[in-house]
Amino acid sequence: MRLIVRLFLFASSLFIVLYGILPGLFSLQGDFIASFVAGRSFLNGVNPVMFYRFPLFQRLIEESGFSSGLVSYAGAAPSSIIADAVLALPPAVVGRFLFTALNVAAIFTLVHTTANISGATIRTAYLIFLSSSFALAVNFQSSEPFILLTLLFVLAFYAYSKGRVAACGAILGLTFPFSPLTAIPALFFLLSTRWRVFTYFIVAAVLTLALTYVVVGQTAIVYYFQRIFPAYINGRIMNPFSESYQTAWSFFRRLFVYNQTLNPHPVIGSTTAYLVAVSVFRAAVIVPTAYFFYKGLSIGKTRDALVAASFPIMFLSPAAATPDMIILAPAVIVLVKSALEEGQRKTAYSFAVLYAIACLPNLSTISHYLRFSSLLIDYERFFVLISFYVVYLLYQKRVVPARLRRMRAALTAAVVCAVSLTLYLGDHSLQPSSPLPLHPALEGAALEGIGFSPGLRSGKLICIGSDSESANFIPHGINLPKLGGHSVYKYSSDQSGRNFAIETVQNGASILYFRTHSAESAFPGRQASVSPDGDYGAFVRHGKIFILDLDQYYVSPVDSLSLMPYIISSCTFNSGINNELDFIIDSLNSSYSIGTYNLFSRKVSTLPLPFQPSLICSEGDDYYVTQDVADTTKLWKLSADSGLTNLFAMRGNIFDIAVLRRSLYLSSDFRRGLDYPTVYKYEEADPGTP
Repeated sequence: MRLIVRLFLFASSLFIVLYGILPGLFSLQGDFIASFVAGRSFLNGVNPVMFYRFPLFQRLIEESGFSSGLVSYAGAAPSSIIADAVLALPPAVVGRFLFTALNVAAIFTLVHTTANISGATIRTAYLIFLSSSFALAVNFQSSEPFILLTLLFVLAFYAYSKGRVAACGAILGLTFPFSPLTAIPALFFLLSTRWRVFTYFIVAAVLTLALTYVVVGQTAIVYYFQRIFPAYINGRIMNPFSESYQTAWSFFRRLFVYNQTLNPHPVIGSTTAYLVAVSVFRAAVIVPTAYFFYKGLSIGKTRDALVAASFPIMFLSPAAATPDMIILAPAVIVLVKSALEEGQRKTAYSFAVLYAIACLPNLSTISHYLRFSSLLIDYERFFVLISFYVVYLLYQKRVVPARLRRMRAALTAAVVCAVSLTLYLGDHSLQPSSPLPLHPALEGAALEGIGFSPGLRSGKLICIGSDSESANFIPHGINLPKLGGHSVYKYSSDQSGRNFAIETVQNGASILYFRTHSAESAFPGRQASVSPDGDYGAFVRHGKIFILDLDQYYVSPVDSLSLMPYIISSCTFNSGINNELDFIIDSLNSSYSIGTYNLFSRKVSTLPLPFQPSLICSEGDDYYVTQDVADTTKLWKLSADSGLTNLFAMRGNIFDIAVLRRSLYLSSDFRRGLDYPTVYKYEEADPGTP
């Protein structure tokens, strides 16, 4: 047995160095790219709201030249933008090296600090951290922040153990804007009547948020708390049914929540059962750990309080993945040391072995190779962690007095369930039916990936989707051999599919390909659009609209439109009038309008708008525009005859809208995870019958 343990620890150590530390020092990969691009873009004056809007942030990633993989920034809090900006001050290679070196130093500090709190030997502490293998390696390889956050978490309890109450609260408050779940130990301190800790927590958190407000600005903070955070705490991250996040949110969704494309065959189709299950799970995690936290502080054992606070941080994270496992390492050290002190060697070994298993790559990869799926396999880590928690509860029975009133525990559980249920009632993604006349417009595999930029080609509806093998965006149903390895962001075609345009990024620049059945050309620019009859193409570059003649033998620029100093933010052909080009005009004084350019008369007409529009499409004399308001997106219809009419408002983002043969299509993350849209059809889009 000792030989097996030693071989495992040797292999784990070698894996951490070769797979984690060395790539972390000398190569650019993983989430470091997302953090660096966000920080560098912020330093260059990019509106940070773009970081939360997919695929706008993905375009920044592509234009940086660092990666073509699909990356999301939705889970990062606004305060993280400041840290990322500091990370992006030096060149990328230097920033990567320094951050990895900081993580290495943090691990050594974390090990020694945890050993001091727990009373364990340095050797035991190192063995536990080395057993985290894959989890620790991923933290280094991807430059994840969990090592630093775990260090701050442990330092807070170390400060409390030394009587530094103010430092304890201040450290927790400092981490709160970066990881809201650190509010859990702060609340546990409050419930344990440690008022000073909670007071300093509030002060530090407010000061950090105030700094974020000053540096990042109000817009990004408001957008995050209105759009991102509500979906985040409900576990709606990317695909909310994916086993990539080993959470109760994902698991119970797979069990109970029906989704036409992401989960068409739940075990029991009941959103009520989902709400109850998640609420009971929360209570089962919060109530016992809150008591054990209080009990640990009452008898002067700070290490027991540290363990009690670790479990809810891990279990209540709506996006728990492999790197998050490092948060449990200090708790495992404490539990192993405590069990050994009491002569419970089997219990100590159980803690160590279950933690080591949980840190290994998830077994769900097996189902992909064997081509079968099972919830038991898909959520292997989740069940291992549940087993770990059950062993912890059984071990902690020794400190629960017989006189503990069951009514008090039941009442606390009922309150937690009630509050949890109330929060989840606001999750509109769980509603079995929608009052909005929106229906998925695509069938089959196209719905399973990311979908936006709807278009018609030879009468068939297509959209941009994600390719799982190349990790790029590609138009479904279109063969693009020339663009292999490059992501496509926008697609536009005529009504017959004879001519079309695609927008991509190559060598850090936005490139548009206009293609006819006999010729093609490339131009730098954005917002590619093709007229309904395929006679014209258009795109935006440096504030000007360039217009192309799509002849059957060649593609050539024939005209350009400049409205400087106005800003043209969107450009599209009217789907009902072949020679009419529509665009959004920003007059730079909070005045917005829709501009129409007639290619024959070369005249520009405008219709004023009382708000800032995001997207535009048109058919005949009817214009459709979107407006972002708080946590909702509004769709408006603007007509010269009937004026402005609000069609509907929905929670979530709309990424593209298009009128295609008298039907309105939109791509949205409505009822899906953050940054995980699909294409919907608005049934009442015909002119005169919205």
